[in-house]
Amino acid sequence: MSTVFGAYQRDITSKTSNAGMYGSESTIDIACTVYRTDGLTIDPTAEAEAMITAGVFTLREGAYGILSGASWEQFAVCRSYTLSQISGKLIKISMHFSTMYFVDPTSSSSLRYQLPAFSEYTARQRTTKVYRTGWSTVPPPTLNISASEIGGTNVVGGSTAIDMLVPQISIRVRATQDSSVTSMLQATTLANYMGKLNSVAFMGAAIGTVLCEGVSVSKTGAGTEYYEVIFEFLYDFWAHHEQVPTCEPTGRPLQGSTGPSTVYWKRVGRDSADFNAIYSGDAVLKNLIEKGYWT
Repeated sequence: MSTVFGAYQRDITSKTSNAGMYGSESTIDIACTVYRTDGLTIDPTAEAEAMITAGVFTLREGAYGILSGASWEQFAVCRSYTLSQISGKLIKISMHFSTMYFVDPTSSSSLRYQLPAFSEYTARQRTTKVYRTGWSTVPPPTLNISASEIGGTNVVGGSTAIDMLVPQISIRVRATQDSSVTSMLQATTLANYMGKLNSVAFMGAAIGTVLCEGVSVSKTGAGTEYYEVIFEFLYDFWAHHEQVPTCEPTGRPLQGSTGPSTVYWKRVGRDSADFNAIYSGDAVLKNLIEKGYWT
């Protein structure tokens, strides 16, 4: 296809469009030849800026553009280009475009576009001191202190406790964002989740069992506009509680006939937040992150 751009004529010799797998780049590669319409020698170095201004090829970070019938291609951006001298009057230009956007396969009447998002789960354990076994009161997920003594049997006499391992699940949520749409400065608001417990069920976990340990925002290597938001959540089987005995002024557990007289479930008091707000009401995104698939 030949097109004249002022003093230049461009002939596209090849165009390759590749829709990548989920989580990878989709790319467009275009190769073309260019010569001057006045028949003079063309210098790819000295005339590069003039050719960009004339629209012969796209500058770095320039958009591929919206074409009739195109889908994800409209989000593609020129990442690099190469100008090669073929002869004194002919040069070859290669342009590489890419994007992380992909078509949501659940969209029907009108195409919907998404950026990659997923979650990672890691099982681990924490060590805690216990004074009782066979307790009748379970750790309360919505209270910082159990409403009643936990019951059960003292493990040993005196003030001694034993170590016990409590299962936990580390949940990492990763989502690619486009800074041309949502500024990286959103990190200042995302930090509001840190140190809080879930106020509603989240990731299938009950209220008060998931703690947001941190949020990070960093650039990715996919393109200038992309960055990744990473949430670090922690689910605790005991809702982050510990067994805490009632103590004397000296700090020693208040003793009964067989050991500590009263033991309660206690945890650090924390504010709560609705962690589902990170999905911004996007049900497809929620399914994609939590279940690993579209529906």
